Amino acid sequence: MNTNDQAKKGMSTTYILGQLIGLIGLALCISILVTNIHDNLKQFDLTLDWSFLAQKSGFGITQKWLSHNSYHNNLNVLLVGIANTIVVSLLAIIVSTELGVIVALSSRSPNPLIRGTGRVYVHVFRNVPLLVQILFWYNIWVLRTPTVPNTWHAGLIALNNRGIYFPEIGASQEMLIGLMGVWVAHVLLLRLFQYRKIASYSIKRYQLLPVCTITTSAYLVLVIIALWLSNSLIPPEIGRFNVSGYHIYPEFIALFLGLSLYTGAYNAESIRGAILSVPVGQQEAAETLSMSPWQCFRQVILPQSVPGFIPPLTSHYVNCTKNSSLGLAVGYPEVFAIFAGTVLNQTGRAFEIIAIIMVVYAALSLVTIQSMNWVNTRQKKWVLGT
Repeated sequence: MNTNDQAKKGMSTTYILGQLIGLIGLALCISILVTNIHDNLKQFDLTLDWSFLAQKSGFGITQKWLSHNSYHNNLNVLLVGIANTIVVSLLAIIVSTELGVIVALSSRSPNPLIRGTGRVYVHVFRNVPLLVQILFWYNIWVLRTPTVPNTWHAGLIALNNRGIYFPEIGASQEMLIGLMGVWVAHVLLLRLFQYRKIASYSIKRYQLLPVCTITTSAYLVLVIIALWLSNSLIPPEIGRFNVSGYHIYPEFIALFLGLSLYTGAYNAESIRGAILSVPVGQQEAAETLSMSPWQCFRQVILPQSVPGFIPPLTSHYVNCTKNSSLGLAVGYPEVFAIFAGTVLNQTGRAFEIIAIIMVVYAALSLVTIQSMNWVNTRQKKWVLGT
């Protein structure tokens, strides 16, 4: 056995021994934690009981994306809260990313007004606490928008101090099933016809978004137009005390604006830093090839800066999801507010509820991290068409 083989054997033995020691230490920590929880519960004459999840909740929820009423159980409250958290976080992530890209590009503008506006935005929204921003937007909406009798109308949308009202869909169930079937067939056809290869080629050759994104967006627009032409969209109507239509409450709007603008400021700085990290020689080489400034940015600078801003954006997205718990301050029924608030007050199962909340936020964070890791590992292959 030569020296290299002995070194490899020694390293493998050391590695295995270290792993065993780490596992033993982790097992001891878990054992101490479980024992401590058991002793404390026994001291206060408490036992773990998860039956409260099957009990009737006894209260309704205003802003919800899943069905719920006072007769549903507490488990349904948890699911509604998770759905509310996911919706507001996902929308804020999308808008904050687009906002971050726009502000980061403004920092490269030769126009001092555009460049200064971007810098002021970053300094203001990054340095003001998020809770203050959420309360600011909530009070602005409630106090400065018109009352119900003076509701503003903008086409199929109505707006007042109680929120935004969108048209309801009055289409028949058969029509909705048919539209959904067409969409599923559309996705399956793209999958069968090697969507990944088509999308990679479109990005590389024509600098287009993936074909599925474009065609799916066009399909959704056509669906809305078809519903409108068939009189299936019922516009909001003003009543004596309220407005009909699908209601988006001020609590959701305030939390959404706060998360989007706050996270967008951090995204802008991360994207700007990644763009500035590209060597100046790359831009100079592109200019010698007679590329326009937009071609230089799109084909040379941006592809090289993407790996630099994906990791920090992942951290910002995770923080955005966790910061959604601040919706409690304005009454938005996200998972922490209604489950660790209302349900906890009704049942008194503090340990079980807080444990569930911790698992929920940990799961949402892990899903976000894994999704961004997938994007980080695949973005080069998408661009290169491999």
